[in-house]
Amino acid sequence: MPRPDSEQNGQGGAARVTVSLNGVDIVGVRALALPRRYSETDGQGGQRWGQPAYGDLELERGITPGETQLTDWRLAIEEGKLDEGRKELTVTVEDSSGARTQWMFSDAWVKAYDPPELDASADGDIATESVTVAFDEMVRTVESSPRRSNPLHSGVFGFVETANDGRISNGATVVPSGDIGIESVQLTQFDPTPTINSDGATLLVPEAVRSDAEEGRTALWFLSGLETGQEEPLRVPDDTEGEMYWVAGEEFFHKRGWMAGLTIDRDESTERSVPGWRSARSGNNRVLVITDGNSPEERFGLVEDTDERTIQFEPAAPGEEVSLTSTVVVVGRPIPTDDASGIQVDGTGVGSAGALLDAGQPAPLAGVSYGLTTLSTPDASVAGRSANPVVRMDTPELLQHDIAREILRRAGVTDAESVEWLTGPRPARGGSESGSSVLLGIETSLESFEGVVSGRDGPWLVGIHVARITDGDHVVAAGVHRHPKGTAEGIREMTGWQRVISQGRELTKTTVEQLEYL
Repeated sequence: MPRPDSEQNGQGGAARVTVSLNGVDIVGVRALALPRRYSETDGQGGQRWGQPAYGDLELERGITPGETQLTDWRLAIEEGKLDEGRKELTVTVEDSSGARTQWMFSDAWVKAYDPPELDASADGDIATESVTVAFDEMVRTVESSPRRSNPLHSGVFGFVETANDGRISNGATVVPSGDIGIESVQLTQFDPTPTINSDGATLLVPEAVRSDAEEGRTALWFLSGLETGQEEPLRVPDDTEGEMYWVAGEEFFHKRGWMAGLTIDRDESTERSVPGWRSARSGNNRVLVITDGNSPEERFGLVEDTDERTIQFEPAAPGEEVSLTSTVVVVGRPIPTDDASGIQVDGTGVGSAGALLDAGQPAPLAGVSYGLTTLSTPDASVAGRSANPVVRMDTPELLQHDIAREILRRAGVTDAESVEWLTGPRPARGGSESGSSVLLGIETSLESFEGVVSGRDGPWLVGIHVARITDGDHVVAAGVHRHPKGTAEGIREMTGWQRVISQGRELTKTTVEQLEYL
């Protein structure tokens, strides 16, 4: 049997292999042989039609004092304790890129057990025990996630990742201030204090505002003076050391999704790069970041003196002029002129976390909220009819099946322990609702669905794109993406969500067509 830490499929590095029994890792695994797939023959060298068969799984581990998982499992079988003897065994292989392949064996039981051979003269040798495991069903899944790329090396992405406690895939929303009843805001850090109306004031709200953690209750305001009468330049105050920094616009707002001209809103006379953000047409302009005393590294998750995540923040000099017509100001706490208490993301009303997320559009984050997963289950025909219930399900029914729920959870459709649909799944309204793709060399349909699932701190609006084929096994490939919302009732038609659905379909179609046989 091969060692678990051997190279897998020429990936160029040692893969990490873990084995668990009912969710508890088996320690000391030294060798593992996964079941081989074969087909019965008709006795004349030809393949017999029907369900592909699988061999047994073989596992060998070194004896660890006090560790009795395998012996207890074997004894339960010998004593006829079927409830204890039938378990779920999971094998997970993770390569250096973070992609994971997982085999789940249902109703597994010990078919044969080889006890350790104890030899007092065997210096340095570790006694091992091995088991042969039979099972009723095997499901294999492949999970992938986008690699970190240049778009993440920017102020916007660094802020979202830091605010979400490292979980950048939890995403954020873009909220025009006028949509939450804020008509104008004041930049009190300057004297005289400029007033910027709602067309020039937009919030970036991370998913973490839904949590109870104090550090997650934060948002960024993007402010521009293009729509204000402030023509005279402002002056950096004398007492702002360590609070105001300059950064190039293309470094703070990465061009993918944030620069002007990538999206045209319903108002065709106005060019917008982000739905609802009217003033983001200054990618080449400078950005003035007001950090409220925090360093840029702390606020935006940047690492000093490294090539990977460093962005050049230059301290603003006291007395330096700031032209609002060519500057985007990024700040945590401006004061709305019609509500002196400001936006309170931990309260209720227009400034509550739920209201902010419900009012917003998906923030462009270079696909970090997208994941792809596949599953395959053996198929068998009886009198020309599939005996596998999964094959006979339509796709909406399949997406609510226990197996599919687990696969969707692992692909990142929710951060909860299980997938619970609050609404849907229903055919997606954004982008093409039907089309074709090629999965494992077979042309098939690509179906898109949307719905709302529950989460750990709040609901997720999700999009799912599914391709299915039956070729010996029934194979399902699903591309999934999600967006945080405040309430399930707060779901509404969003221009940005339609764009996300369309982009998710295209990404799924491209990725699925590159898959090879599992």
